[in-house]
Amino acid sequence: MEQELRELRREVAELRCDVGYWRSRHADAVRCNEQLAEELRQSQGQVRVLQDKLFGRKSEKPTRTDRSNDLFDPFEPPVPLRKRGAQPGHAGHGRRDYSHLPVEEKFV
Repeated sequence: MEQELRELRREVAELRCDVGYWRSRHADAVRCNEQLAEELRQSQGQVRVLQDKLFGRKSEKPTRTDRSNDLFDPFEPPVPLRKRGAQPGHAGHGRRDYSHLPVEEKFV
């Protein structure tokens, strides 16, 4: 019985040492995990900033309403903006002239 008791006390002391070791290892892992999570947040922020620079609004492309480069004369009437392509009322090119070709009549 005394032998058993000593053996159990030795085993308890060993297990207590193991508990301290594993607690410290767990604390190290939690610290490492927090550090990696912070690095991940920083990296995601950098990616977001770089994507905004790459795919965001381009400063070289002004909007249609941007008139910052135009000189404005308040006494000059505004020029109406026209749509692209053929405008209504435009005469166009007309028909081609084939009068220079020989006439060939066919009777059916």
